[in-house]
Amino acid sequence: MTQIYDTTWQVGETYILKVYDNLTLLERNIKIITILDDLGIPVGKIVPTAENTMKIYQFVDDNEDKIMKSIYDVWKGDM
Repeated sequence: MTQIYDTTWQVGETYILKVYDNLTLLERNIKIITILDDLGIPVGKIVPTAENTMKIYQFVDDNEDKIMKSIYDVWKGDM
């Protein structure tokens, strides 16, 4: 894995991993990617995790420990 920007890593030759600090920007980009893909315009795809989920996680503080909390399911759209 090679970091190519402050918030972006290239994973092998197939994947790009992107981290967002701004939830609004993330939501906007998901909507744009989905619309463009539905129109048949080539865009990067959002791929499922090893657990076959399409969830977005946010780090939250829980009694001095940082935990990952699921905040959005791309497939269900349940923000």
